[in-house]
Amino acid sequence: MAGTVGALASVGAVSATERAAAADYTVSPSDSIQSAIDQAQAGDTIYVEPGTYEENLETVRSGDPGAPIEITGPADAVYVGGGDARSFEIMHSHIHVTGLTLDGLHDPDNPGALSSYRDKMIYAEPNSSTYLEDLVISPHGAGNTFGECIRLSMTRDSEVGDFEVIGATGREHYGPGSVDGSNGEVVYLGTSPSQIDESPHNGNVDETRNIYVHHIDNSAGHAHSELVNTKEGTRNILVEYCTDRNAVYPEGGEMNIQGQETVVRYCDLQDGDGAAVRLGWSTSDEDAPDAGTMNSVYYNTLRNNDGAAIKLPKSNAGASEQDHLCGNDWNGSTDDTPGSSCASDLPTSSEWGADGGDDDGGGGSGGETLIEAESADGQSGFSPFTTGSDSDASGGEYIYVPENNGSSTGSVPSNGRAEYTFSVDESTDYSIWARIRAPDNSSDSMYVSIDGGSFTTWHWDVDTYGDGSWNWDDVFDGSTQSLSSGSHTIEVAYREDGAELDRLYVTSDTGSQP
Repeated sequence: MAGTVGALASVGAVSATERAAAADYTVSPSDSIQSAIDQAQAGDTIYVEPGTYEENLETVRSGDPGAPIEITGPADAVYVGGGDARSFEIMHSHIHVTGLTLDGLHDPDNPGALSSYRDKMIYAEPNSSTYLEDLVISPHGAGNTFGECIRLSMTRDSEVGDFEVIGATGREHYGPGSVDGSNGEVVYLGTSPSQIDESPHNGNVDETRNIYVHHIDNSAGHAHSELVNTKEGTRNILVEYCTDRNAVYPEGGEMNIQGQETVVRYCDLQDGDGAAVRLGWSTSDEDAPDAGTMNSVYYNTLRNNDGAAIKLPKSNAGASEQDHLCGNDWNGSTDDTPGSSCASDLPTSSEWGADGGDDDGGGGSGGETLIEAESADGQSGFSPFTTGSDSDASGGEYIYVPENNGSSTGSVPSNGRAEYTFSVDESTDYSIWARIRAPDNSSDSMYVSIDGGSFTTWHWDVDTYGDGSWNWDDVFDGSTQSLSSGSHTIEVAYREDGAELDRLYVTSDTGSQP
């Protein structure tokens, strides 16, 4: 758009204030949020003024890494949907929804009528086979839905939280409706294998991954089936600093973890009709053989639930198939020993529940982010990178360029690249580590770039070559990276074939090694 900085321009039904690099759209209750979404470009912010907004919404384009499209507003900017089952359908990457209240009760004068409630408030799913990334769903409050409230499908490297639950979810079952069933999760991640036959899944298991869920507060005890449900195929989910009461689905759990490599920590989970935490698959699928395993539940309050503190209903996803079940404050029945001592290397927190920790958001806890290297598989320009399998790798996979592809030591190649988006919650210095493996000293380097800057050569410090062991390496050899709060990118490029990358670790604790 042309014009001077600060000049007010009229754009359809929406006003826009130009700034140096991006247009900010201001929407009033007489305007349309969708009209602003139709026009917003990467880096733009749509500010929603106080009032009630009744319309269906859907994204039309992606933002860019480090330049998302953000829809934001104060708590008294209340979005109530427009009648579609998916009130706000997110089909593009780099979309941030912050500050607003997402209230499915569109007819507050008739709370006893099931027709007064929307089905789902946020439904994120791509319209192709390419996974969404860098979604941030951080409203002021959310609730009052016919079914689940916030659902992320085929999504990676994203964040949900912090927010307050403002009303029941699953109204179909838990009042005013009374239909038998369990559809009423506050946060639903992935897709059940029973629902993947159609596009965009096309029969493929939903591998939603690298999701940070935090500071969800249901201390008020609004009825729901489960606070967080991760489906088979999901992995590398971190859930922390959540408070929940009154989960009313007896077969589930306040946290129902059906995926793998998920961590539940620092949560306060009490007074539910089912388990505090359930670990194990519900719908088996041959393409998700590790569903329900390699999960961790530590340093939580798990008390006064009608079900088990930790429920392990599947024989192939029992205690021996999990990583860490320890350090919890619990009572009642249990399928394991959730109060046993934790290993000294597990991080701790002085406060548990939604009031604990730093609730400013970000892709990890207190400036900590773990990224699976294989999450870049499928990106444009990824080849000749490919994924390899190894039971000792995190998630069982890593990325590498196979031997006999030669080296690219003279210049950074245009292909053989992997880009990772993450968020940090504090402007400070960060160390970046990588879990790597090298078969020999001619296969121990890559290129790396931060936030689109120049690539630097990254030579690995490897203790032993060719013995199959994984090593942690400081990517910038002791130099820290000054990062502002918000979204950032790490891009890795191929330099020597055979070099293997398992995962990346970004931390504000610059004095420690993972």
